[in-house]
Amino acid sequence: MAFMKKDINFGLFMIIVATLIAFAGFSTYYQSTFLNLSENYETKIGEITELSETLEVEKTKLNQTSYQLEIKKQREEDLSGKYEALKEDRDKLHSDLTRTKSDLADAKARLTSAELQLSQAQSQLSAAQAQVSSLKSDVSGLEEKVDCLEAKVDADENSC
Repeated sequence: MAFMKKDINFGLFMIIVATLIAFAGFSTYYQSTFLNLSENYETKIGEITELSETLEVEKTKLNQTSYQLEIKKQREEDLSGKYEALKEDRDKLHSDLTRTKSDLADAKARLTSAELQLSQAQSQLSAAQAQVSSLKSDVSGLEEKVDCLEAKVDADENSC
């Protein structure tokens, strides 16, 4: 029995040593695994922080770009409105110019017609003045003849 007791004690001792070695091995394994996980976790947290900062920078850039785009849209709309107004003004001025040219052509035609009528009237006036002069001289001659006939007796009428 002493031998069995010795073997049982030695067996228990070996089991306890094996358990301690196994426990130490598992502790070392779990510690290294935990350390690796902890390092990976810290690395991932750093990457996430870096990505978050990058995302914030890109978000700021996107907001600035969006703001600039909105300003450009407003400018484009403003310029488009001004362009349309200028286009309408140009069309109105073009129609006014066309109407003015037409009015000018009509005025020139009326002026030419009036000048022609004036020229004809001046010709007629000159002809009438010449005729009046001729008639005045005829009247003067007839008045002299009448005066002569009144002054002379019936017998001398042929001399006038």
